[in-house]
Amino acid sequence: AGNIDDLPGVDELVARLDREYRDALRNMDSLANRWPR
Repeated sequence: AGNIDDLPGVDELVARLDREYRDALRNMDSLANRWPR
């Protein structure tokens, strides 16, 4: 097994996953606000 540095575009991949994760959290918050329990 090689180091993470051997993989291409790791920083870009992590940044994209982080963005999608934050977007998902924001979407859940908006849904919760739209339909309160």
